Amino acid sequence: MRFTALEEYGLRCILHLAREKGARLTLKKIADEEGLTLQYAGKIFRALGKSGLVESERGRRGGYRLSRRPEDILVLEVLTALDGRFFEPKLCGRYRGIRKRCVNAGACAVRLLWLETDGAIAEVLSRYSLRDLVERERRLREDSRIALPVGNFVPLKEESAPVGAKRSLMRRRA
Repeated sequence: MRFTALEEYGLRCILHLAREKGARLTLKKIADEEGLTLQYAGKIFRALGKSGLVESERGRRGGYRLSRRPEDILVLEVLTALDGRFFEPKLCGRYRGIRKRCVNAGACAVRLLWLETDGAIAEVLSRYSLRDLVERERRLREDSRIALPVGNFVPLKEESAPVGAKRSLMRRRA
């Protein structure tokens, strides 16, 4: 399972706005800082604007800003606005083979698996707001000793570290 480039870049772009605390940023500034073309950044912000997560203003002092406070925008909302949910019910209609209707339409264990997976993903992504991610970035920058692992990792909730111990944001999966 993978997140799309649109979701990855979209989340990174909207985090620029969350860091700016209400200031407007131009599309060009965000695209340049993320290494994106202006057209691709425009595609991202059209989707975010259509969903009501960002608002734009034209003109010399124009640009984009969040439509709500960073703590009120969940990561799930951002990813859903960009590329939809992990499992959409209409998916079953797309994978019906050569028939007009899926052969498993009545009792489908695969559909139940996708629904359960979608629920689990939504539950995790609903725990984090844009403010949470901005705060995590701040802590990572302050403590340069924390290195994000590459490969498989699972998040380690900060509350689970023993009192007085150095708290790491991630731990490797065994």
